[in-house]
Formats: sequence, C-alpha cells, structure tokens
Amino acid sequence: MPLLEAQTKIGFTRETYKLPADVKAELESYCRFSDSDADHIVIESLKYIFGKDKAFADWKKSNPVATSVEASSQRKNKQPRTNSASGSAA
Repeated sequence: MPLLEAQTKIGFTRETYKLPADVKAELESYCRFSDSDADHIVIESLKYIFGKDKAFADWKKSNPVATSVEASSQRKNKQPRTNSASGSAA
C-alpha cells in the first residue's frame, strides 16, 4: 500500500526543477507503484516532509513570511505600473 494519499484535484502553479537521473527513475517507479502521476508524488512528498520536520516548523515560527498562496493572491491583485510621464501602463 502506498504511503501517500490518493490524488485530489486542486489548482496548481508550474515550477521547474532538475532531478538526478536516479531520482527521476525512482520517481517514475513510485508513480507506477502508486498509480499516481509525478506531480502528485512530488506534492505529497513535500507536504509529508514539511509536516514531519520539527526543525523546519521551529524555523518557520521564528521566520514568518507570507505563504505562497498569499503572495500569489497579492500578485494577481496588483495593478500595472504606469509611466508617470505618459500615464500608460509599463
């Protein structure tokens, strides 16, 4: 039985990362094993690590930052800059 939960449908942002060939091969194997796509395995693996790492939880408490959801929301609501000389959007 896979250690990660079944995949659910949620909104996504796209990121690009490099993986060593052996890690990619293991990821592909785990995808076949769990009948999930690579996105799901990476997401659930990161969530698992973030939830289990006590040092990271302590660090987050002492280093508060906006969550990625909050930061993303702020970018979407940001108005385009205008060129003060011409009044047009930059």
